[in-house]
Amino acid sequence: MPQPIPTPEPIPRRTQAALPDVRYVPGLTPHPGHLAAPTWDPGLAWERDERWLTTLDLFDLRYLWEAHEAWEAMWRDLPAASPSRGVLQGLIQLAAWRLKRHQGDLGSAASLFGRALGRLRAAVDVFGPSWRGLDLSALVASCADDDRWLTLPMVTLPKGRIVRVVGAATVRHGAVLAARRRPDLARGGLWELPGGKVESGESDRDALARELHEELGLTVTVGPWLSEVIHDYGDVAIRLVAYATDAPSSEPALRDHDAVRWLGPDALDSVAWAPADVPLLPSVAAWLKR
Repeated sequence: MPQPIPTPEPIPRRTQAALPDVRYVPGLTPHPGHLAAPTWDPGLAWERDERWLTTLDLFDLRYLWEAHEAWEAMWRDLPAASPSRGVLQGLIQLAAWRLKRHQGDLGSAASLFGRALGRLRAAVDVFGPSWRGLDLSALVASCADDDRWLTLPMVTLPKGRIVRVVGAATVRHGAVLAARRRPDLARGGLWELPGGKVESGESDRDALARELHEELGLTVTVGPWLSEVIHDYGDVAIRLVAYATDAPSSEPALRDHDAVRWLGPDALDSVAWAPADVPLLPSVAAWLKR
């Protein structure tokens, strides 16, 4: 006979969203029906993304089927080529693994665990140690195919204001546009995904389209969210959010930059990038190779 999932000791919540009345276990409680939710926007700042944070709470509080459903809905909202899909698949399989272990189906659990760990390790290679506030490296290190109940580790945000900046992975013929900052600018001589600061009341996509037009004279359509990084330069902490864009119809004009290059996925390390851009490059390479 299936057993209820044990209620955990009280732990800090990320949100105050209402939780389901019961933790669904197949064969024990009536099926609650599949989750219906609006389209997820991964470009939201993760620490203010109630839907994302609530799903992390669901997992930590042992609502495993519910967390699985919530992550699967997010997975469906991402483009098929998005490298972030692999992270969500790893989390989906992690929730399914723990539910199978609770049910005593150790064979299925072991298979799910191996696949989950493989995807999460691959995510560290693509995104670095964290993704949307989740400490991927710590999660991978804490995973073991045993009966412990995992909780999801989070990163610590820098103190003070974080400036939101958008960068463009503008792709043409399988190569991404890189631009070198003029020597008279901060971090002059370093290469970046072109873009700039998001102004008050402006959406990421509107800001990126405006910045590309102002800086490089380009008109583009901004596409899916790719990745983000929070980087503290000392004088300023920035949240750099990368979006894919389509190819422009014209060549870039040099205004805030003194050079541009189109770099394929195997040539991304041929230039000296600004430190904040470096963690984004593996996800850009994955997008180029899609």
